[in-house]
Amino acid sequence: MKVFKNPSELKNIQIESVSIGTFDGVHSGHIAIINELIKSPPSLIITFEPYPREVLFSDKDNLKRITSIEEKTEILNKLGIENILILTFDSNLLSMSADDFIKWALIDCIKPLRIVVGYNHRFGKNGTGNFNSLVNMGNHYGFKAIQIPQVFVNEIPVSSSLIRTQISNGKVCEANALLGRPYSISSKVIAGNKIGRKIDYPTANLEIPQNKLIPKSGVYGVKIEYNDRKFIGMASIGQFPTFNKPFGFEVNIFNFNEDLLNKKLKIEFIFYIRENCKFDSQEQLKLQLDKDKGIVQKFFHI
Repeated sequence: MKVFKNPSELKNIQIESVSIGTFDGVHSGHIAIINELIKSPPSLIITFEPYPREVLFSDKDNLKRITSIEEKTEILNKLGIENILILTFDSNLLSMSADDFIKWALIDCIKPLRIVVGYNHRFGKNGTGNFNSLVNMGNHYGFKAIQIPQVFVNEIPVSSSLIRTQISNGKVCEANALLGRPYSISSKVIAGNKIGRKIDYPTANLEIPQNKLIPKSGVYGVKIEYNDRKFIGMASIGQFPTFNKPFGFEVNIFNFNEDLLNKKLKIEFIFYIRENCKFDSQEQLKLQLDKDKGIVQKFFHI
């Protein structure tokens, strides 16, 4: 995949099909758009950094990302998108009219033959541009506008906001169904206090990524990807009341004893097990962890 930061960089590059949007999560609805897009390559996704909602709204606690820009780019590449244009979403872009945006971002340099958008796509100042605007612009500028209808999974309408709510509530199974893949967090292993080793459950302590959506506090069954290898384990997020530890993110990897300090892990959240609890002793905690591990082993048939 080729990554661009300005439309002028694409002036001499052939592009047949384009889609525009935040694509946070690259969920099943987005994938329907992408599948239509890649029917007529070369394809291009135009997206934004920072995400528009991070500029438009001030409630930072509710603006955590399902996917970072790096994660989003990686997923789009795997789905077959050849090019991505990452526009800086600033006051200039915010004040640009719908027609001016299409002319600047697409027509002046790229001149695509097809623009594919979702059922509720809006663009331009105050969101005045919509699919009907694209149809009219297409008649003028010579491209075809294609609208993808809303996607449902198990009769549930797919949206980034619903997925965000489900993850925040620990409903990762439901969120994964709408995403079309497990929700994941990639992070670096940092030094811990090594308490887990004392009860035969050593953990890798992970940095909490900024702006990344963190699932509800609790214990999860997870898959861990490290150096292109996959492992099974348990992750714990939140405060650790038994040891009076502050908010943290730890993972215990089954049948694993390598040094992971400063290494990067990808944690896929498969299912929620239980809330974090305070135990009266390390022995009681170990008994509970034994039960948790048994639940995970049963789930994964290991």
